[in-house]
Amino acid sequence: MSISKKRPLLAAALTLSLCAMPFLHSTVRATTCGDLGLFAFPASPKQGDTVTVFVSLTNNAAFDPSFVVVTELFGQLIEPVATDVRAIDVPANSTIAFQFTFQTSSETPPGSYEIFAQSYQGTLPACGNCFCSHASMHFTLECNSNNCNP
Repeated sequence: MSISKKRPLLAAALTLSLCAMPFLHSTVRATTCGDLGLFAFPASPKQGDTVTVFVSLTNNAAFDPSFVVVTELFGQLIEPVATDVRAIDVPANSTIAFQFTFQTSSETPPGSYEIFAQSYQGTLPACGNCFCSHASMHFTLECNSNNCNP
């Protein structure tokens, strides 16, 4: 077979394999854990701002389970400065979003904060070692114009 005939066949084979990859990947995916997403607003909060954390949980399964979601906000200390624990029902192949807030003040230390969310299929009370899905993000709390702690 000549090179000019092999190129279109190679291109077709490559295209077909790339199209099949997402399908093969999705069959391996753990659908019982749910997929978590995080977003915080404002993006660049200052001391005194209320930080709203938006959490989304996508159920890729074909059934309607309940999930436990634990979302924690950590500052410079090991202990969380805010925690939200809830059980939510998520219909098959859909996404549920919810939010919680963290009120800062001029006394809230500026610096880096980490938001960490975990979920598992089940009910409350939260099971400490049952989590199978997680997401995290961080934001920096800036000094306000009236009080810049060194």
